[in-house]
Amino acid sequence: MNTYAILEFEEGSMALTVGGSVAGTAEIFACNRFPLVEINSDTVRNALRALGSDPLRGAKGVHVIVGDRRATHFVATVPRMTEAEVGSFLTREALRLASLTEAGDLLLAPRLLEVLPDRRLRIAMSALPTGIWDRVQKACAAAGVEVLSLHTTESCLALAAPPEDSDTAVLELSGGRARFVYCSHNAPVQVRRFILGNGPDAGSMALAAQLAIELPRTYDWLRESGHDEPRSLIVGNRLGLDEDSIEMLRGDLESVGPPEDAWRVTEGDSDPGLASTELMQRLFASTMPPSLLEMHVIRVPWPRRVVVSLAAAVLMGLASAVFGVFEAQKYLDIAEEAERLEADCDRLGQAVLQAQALAAPSGEFAVPDPQLELALSMRRPVSRLVAEVSNLATDRVHVESLQFASTEKVVLAGAVKGQSRQEALAVLSQFVDGLRELPYLQAGRGDEIQEMPGRPNLLRFRIAFSWRNS
Repeated sequence: MNTYAILEFEEGSMALTVGGSVAGTAEIFACNRFPLVEINSDTVRNALRALGSDPLRGAKGVHVIVGDRRATHFVATVPRMTEAEVGSFLTREALRLASLTEAGDLLLAPRLLEVLPDRRLRIAMSALPTGIWDRVQKACAAAGVEVLSLHTTESCLALAAPPEDSDTAVLELSGGRARFVYCSHNAPVQVRRFILGNGPDAGSMALAAQLAIELPRTYDWLRESGHDEPRSLIVGNRLGLDEDSIEMLRGDLESVGPPEDAWRVTEGDSDPGLASTELMQRLFASTMPPSLLEMHVIRVPWPRRVVVSLAAAVLMGLASAVFGVFEAQKYLDIAEEAERLEADCDRLGQAVLQAQALAAPSGEFAVPDPQLELALSMRRPVSRLVAEVSNLATDRVHVESLQFASTEKVVLAGAVKGQSRQEALAVLSQFVDGLRELPYLQAGRGDEIQEMPGRPNLLRFRIAFSWRNS
């Protein structure tokens, strides 16, 4: 059984959520919340110690969620640049929004959302000051807890939005403050926080009345920021809104309500927040969002024309390889046939010598009969011919076929390719001259040279020779 633990730090509290998979079913075992005036080694250690000797229930470590107002989130549309240029641009923008000057002062987690038709990139960025992480790291290390990943509350809340929508908002209550996260493809684009009086203690209808005042202001703020109003609103369970209260918030929205996934908690003193449940769901599905502790590089996708060109090159390479295999097999078949013919000639020659020895015991050979003369005339240097042709054929001479027989003419066919027509003719002339210098061949009739239409630098040839008898 795989067990996961999530430690969520909020303003004034800390929550530990532990879950796992039992018989193939995901389940949250426990959720405990502790008041935390300050994040330090003593407060975190004491809170975990209150849960017993094994507060993580066998989990290897914790995945940390930090909810801090100094966290920065944005979505940028950048032109197509190199990966290093994209990283530099996103880092500068994050430093500007966080009012910081040094890149080492921020932990960054970029994520590529989509490639637009004009090849621009939409990239989501989450950033957290390193000073916040240092406090959390020291506190967890003092408590003997290993941190496996680090995320912001807003980036985890955005996971509740549908991945294909770009105009969904998520609303959750945390420490008396509401977090409104405007999302695009599971990533936070704009974040607004506002106080909700007594929170859920004020009652569902009273809380809905406060939200009915704050949400229109938030929509106006979105429009002033250059964004459209959301069509859907997802509300967290901590708000405690009933169906009547949710209807008060509907307005022009197409849908308002809690997320589809409902989790059953077997132990604990509270229900987990929406950020923890969404991250837990990604842990169960092994689809974790980018962690702020990892070094991320945005991989710029290749343009479609480059992909098509590479695919065409691969196909051409495969076709050439297949053609080469066929040509190599054809050459092996010719060589095998030549060896077989030469063996037959040797065997017939031995039979002739034995017959002559029997017919002329005095040591003089008798005149051979016509059958023996035919056998003797069949002996041709075939294997040597194949070797000579292979040696004379350069990389610009492609031999397609070599036909021969004992009493028939030798026919050689193929193609020659050069940088120009003159060069192709020169290569072919050199190749033919080399063949004509072979001592066992003599020039024949019926040579053909053809120029390929539209390709003057490619010539096809058919050259005929005959076996030399004397």
